[in-house]
Amino acid sequence: MKATDDLPTFAVYHHDHCVAELTLDGANAGAVPPTCQETDRLTFEVSPREAGLEYRVQIGDVTPPTAIGSAYRRHVEWPAALYFESARGLVDIKVFTRPEHAPEAAWHLRGTLLIAVVASKITEAVFDAMVGDLATLSSGLLFDLASKSFAGIAKAKGRAANRLPPRSAQLELGVIEALVQELGICLLQISQQPEVSLRSERRVTTWTGSERLTNDGLAWFAARGIDPRRPSTEGGMVGPRLRIIAHTQCVEHGVIRWFLDLIRERTKDCARHASAERASIMADKPYRNRRFGTDPSLYEAFDQPKLDKLNDAIARAQRIDRALRGMLELPFLRQQRAVSPREPTPIFRYVLNYHRFWESMRDYLQRSTLLLEHSLDERSKPTWRMYEQWVFLQVAAACEDAGLRPSSHDSLFRRLGSQLFTVDLRRDTRLGFTAADGRRVLLRYEPWIVSRELAQRSGDSLFQGREGEAPWSPDVIMEFFDAPAPGGVGRLALAIVIDAKYTSRIETHHWEGTSKYQMIRDTESGAQIVRQVWVASPVVPERGSAVRFRDPSVTWSPEGPDRPVGTLEFLQGAVAMAADPQSPRGTVCPAAREFIGGLLRWLDFPELRGRLHDDECDIEVAA
Repeated sequence: MKATDDLPTFAVYHHDHCVAELTLDGANAGAVPPTCQETDRLTFEVSPREAGLEYRVQIGDVTPPTAIGSAYRRHVEWPAALYFESARGLVDIKVFTRPEHAPEAAWHLRGTLLIAVVASKITEAVFDAMVGDLATLSSGLLFDLASKSFAGIAKAKGRAANRLPPRSAQLELGVIEALVQELGICLLQISQQPEVSLRSERRVTTWTGSERLTNDGLAWFAARGIDPRRPSTEGGMVGPRLRIIAHTQCVEHGVIRWFLDLIRERTKDCARHASAERASIMADKPYRNRRFGTDPSLYEAFDQPKLDKLNDAIARAQRIDRALRGMLELPFLRQQRAVSPREPTPIFRYVLNYHRFWESMRDYLQRSTLLLEHSLDERSKPTWRMYEQWVFLQVAAACEDAGLRPSSHDSLFRRLGSQLFTVDLRRDTRLGFTAADGRRVLLRYEPWIVSRELAQRSGDSLFQGREGEAPWSPDVIMEFFDAPAPGGVGRLALAIVIDAKYTSRIETHHWEGTSKYQMIRDTESGAQIVRQVWVASPVVPERGSAVRFRDPSVTWSPEGPDRPVGTLEFLQGAVAMAADPQSPRGTVCPAAREFIGGLLRWLDFPELRGRLHDDECDIEVAA
């Protein structure tokens, strides 16, 4: 397979099988990328070795621990390792060289090899379910945290005013299609007899003495030396007159123009999103459209149905845009300036077709004030990163499902426009929940846990006990605060760490790597505050139990741990959390519901009192 024996070649091996080769400094483009599993243990080799050079590899944006190869007499070799663990899709392997003992800046790129990596710890269906859950769960949180501030111009009564569900772009397109049909009927009736208003217009034309002059009329005559009293002016003269004319430019038509512009912009957003997603799927087709045995390829099983829906969505968006463009070209709207609506005018209240238009606009804005745009980058994230974020949103959704009220957020959503948001899970994203008795639960994603001095300086509630060590960053921390006294703030009573591990089996090193979190302490009092550390992973539950403790003498039940709340002991446990492809998107994972429900009952939150019996009855009915 090698081009010549003189040029060094970088090769990827799985056991004794050569998966792919790359001639350094050569032309290697055009080939279909080979396929590997993320759990394949691979070795790399460069042969023949170039004297006096060091070789380094980089996997995507990550430099592995054994990045620099071991040099032998005739070749350079890298040890077998899981180089593609948590990767998915096209991954590039970059090969660098530099002279021996040269500075870090001397590394020179010699070649890039593309490998198509198939996620094997979870199936493609589970991965798709996880992506769908990320979108749907974040939509629900966006509604509960932000919708009260964006209730639109309508003032509905009852539950509809408090539950304005945000939509994804695809769902929004279906709503717009039905809305445009309603608006088209109203505007067709309005165009036959549009409302008009009267206004005065200044025109220089023949004046006979009986018409009304403009305010500057006499000055206009004086400037031109014209005396209207002279006999020679009888029969008329040219002068500035005021004419009363009827026109269709009014507030009502400005509101109609504003709403049509808004709908058209949203339609374009839907089309752009669908086109970008279609292009992303087509870019992955070369390596996903490969069959293993008689089973259909990933492209045939998962991507082709999506492409059919996306093509249909783009065609629908184009039809909607053409219809809206025709509405905007109606004579009474063509020169109209858009006017943002405030309150319904008398015409909107009492003229039938205008009233129907206002009702349709108000209902749409009531139900669709918030639009959540989901980034296509979710599919290009490392699978372990997606799993961490999925666990965070599942825990948040389970808290809300248990009855806690979302009350605050920090850095979870980023505003793209007045009504458009995107999910932006950044380090130390915070979600606050409030219980009926005033207690607060603060959910934090990847917070920095620093020394006490730095924590006091930054106002953080937690610090790590090991002074001088690099900051820690557990995936999720739940902080429980007592109800605040009048005029005061609630005291931090307990903290629980949840570390997400994208692994198919929990090993000893996972327990040991998370045990240090017991040294996280309360910044104010200095007391140990973390009592439990949990490892969440997509493993198959042991003996059918999704929640278990590392210590078999401690048991878990729907009431939580069988240890008293006041016991000062440190507990480690595991939660088997994985997305279910058979469940509707956005469903709270049963393991997350069991875990959060047990914790809140253990801590005697009022929302969970009496719900245990009801939940058991629901399970029996479902069975």
